[in-house]
Amino acid sequence: MRFLSSLSVTTHLVMVLALTVALGHTGLQAQNLCGSDNYYNCHPGDANGDGSRGINDAVYLISYIFVGGWAPVPWSVCNGDANGDCVVNISDAVHLIVWIFQGGPSPVTCAEFEASCPDPGNYTGS
Repeated sequence: MRFLSSLSVTTHLVMVLALTVALGHTGLQAQNLCGSDNYYNCHPGDANGDGSRGINDAVYLISYIFVGGWAPVPWSVCNGDANGDCVVNISDAVHLIVWIFQGGPSPVTCAEFEASCPDPGNYTGS
């Protein structure tokens, strides 16, 4: 137990996420996909662009934020922004994790994202 208590919170989170992925809890099919011309192919919370939102997206975001992994695709902020604050950060990964494992609020819909972040030209990077 001493070993586990000496690890950082981030390390604990990454270990839990890796175990979860290994056990097969991968995702839920994305809903409310954006179809407007401004946000074509943008799915808030679908960071890896595979058409579903789930633990793989949280792991993808953690990799992007902490170790310089690939940016969310195809729109880095829209696809990475699970909580609708127009910024991609650790709160988006946490939002996804709470939604998946604790029944928290689902990722924002396209309409909610478009209302919060009306100009996609300003939100192509984080």
